[in-house]
Amino acid sequence: MEFLVGKRLDAEIKRIAAERQARCAVAFWGWGAPRKFRHPKGLRIVCNLAQGATNPAVIADLQRRGATVRQHKTLHAKVYLGHAQAVVTSANASANGLALEGSEQAQWVEAGVLLQPTPSIEEWFEDIWGCSLTVTPRDLEKAQKLWAARRRERPQLDTFRDFDCHAETLPLVTWWLSGPPYRVDKQSVKQQVGYFNAAVEARIQNGLPVVGRVDRGAIPKNGTWILWWLKPKGRGPGRSVQTEWRYITPTIITKAGADQDKLDEKLDFALEAEHPPPAPFGEQDPKFRRALAEVLKRRKYAELTTEDCKGAWFTRARRSLIRRLWCDVHARYCEIASAR
Repeated sequence: MEFLVGKRLDAEIKRIAAERQARCAVAFWGWGAPRKFRHPKGLRIVCNLAQGATNPAVIADLQRRGATVRQHKTLHAKVYLGHAQAVVTSANASANGLALEGSEQAQWVEAGVLLQPTPSIEEWFEDIWGCSLTVTPRDLEKAQKLWAARRRERPQLDTFRDFDCHAETLPLVTWWLSGPPYRVDKQSVKQQVGYFNAAVEARIQNGLPVVGRVDRGAIPKNGTWILWWLKPKGRGPGRSVQTEWRYITPTIITKAGADQDKLDEKLDFALEAEHPPPAPFGEQDPKFRRALAEVLKRRKYAELTTEDCKGAWFTRARRSLIRRLWCDVHARYCEIASAR
């Protein structure tokens, strides 16, 4: 038996995940988990959908890729079982019981032990497997409601210092100009949505204009946070910037509106979420807004501040640039926060 922590723990879990016909009795699952399993066909998983701490989209993804997933409503164990080794640990599959996902769990200290897959461990897993239930589409629908409610209650990072700028998935970044709002085409929206009211109009006004498949493809199927910063027309950021979080869904309303000065150019909009999850961090921190402004003024980020853009905004090149932006802003924030 070997005691595991940190990178060593992660490495041994990944080793089991890379095997064919691995078995996992792991209560809670979040984004990032499916990518660790290289051979989902033959993979057997028991999870807990009843507590609202498992992301049902992850389970559906594993099922689509060939894994056999069952559920056990009182499961709290985290056991990863391979052919030659097993890991018993406190670490969930990229999420924990507080419904934190991916990089959000990085601040938690996990530990585990590496064992040989003894008959008692094998029997325990098969017993759990035998008394667990299949996961149906209706189960996933119920789990989605529980998951959404739990996400709204999860703890939010206090400061940008705790933000993981190296996470697999990061928020997008764009800007808006002060001025009159978009002119919304009420008739077009009503034809597509079935109704039109002030709430729908607000979700369009706060939504994201999208151009073609590139912009649409930048929005994950569960939506994404986008950090908007106020850009002075014709100029770059000043000493600080006004910032605002908006959670954008992949729901697209075509030809929903237009700029006030270009009414003949109808735009498609991805809607703002009606009930967004908690934001990644408090964006009104003056130190964060100063750090963002200073980094955006660097020459290498000119493509993120230009107004001369035709076509899609969230191209692959800009998304790559945004990833680097988060790292540079985080580094500058830490410098500012540490200065006396």
